[in-house]
Amino acid sequence: MQSDREFITELFLHYGALMYEIAFSILHQQQNAEDAVQETMLKVIRHIAAFRTLPDANTRALLTVMTRNTALSQRRKLKRLISFDMNDEAVQSSLAMLQSDDDAYVRRILAGQIRQLSAEEQTLLRLKYWEQLSHREIGRRLR
Repeated sequence: MQSDREFITELFLHYGALMYEIAFSILHQQQNAEDAVQETMLKVIRHIAAFRTLPDANTRALLTVMTRNTALSQRRKLKRLISFDMNDEAVQSSLAMLQSDDDAYVRRILAGQIRQLSAEEQTLLRLKYWEQLSHREIGRRLR
């Protein structure tokens, strides 16, 4: 009988690419897709006894659903991170805390989301939050 480590390794080697494709199709970013696959594999590890008893077809189906659900959950979390009122004091305080190395992951997610904005939207964010211009000053500069 295989050890748990061998079983998990075999599952990942057999289904890892499929899981990554599913996660990437939902999240559209390599790091986020890899995180979703890793989180799914951690769930598998927690329920390894159940996975050992599944036929291959059911394993594939279950891993597909688990990966999809994990990626969708992660996408919802990412959307909550960026869907906020930029004028809110709590948001400003949170953004200031992102300076620490402990929050590098969140900064990477935020930077990725900002890169998905149009050039004009990125310029507006830079002028407002990095150069700290008022709305009036931004309006003058963009004319």
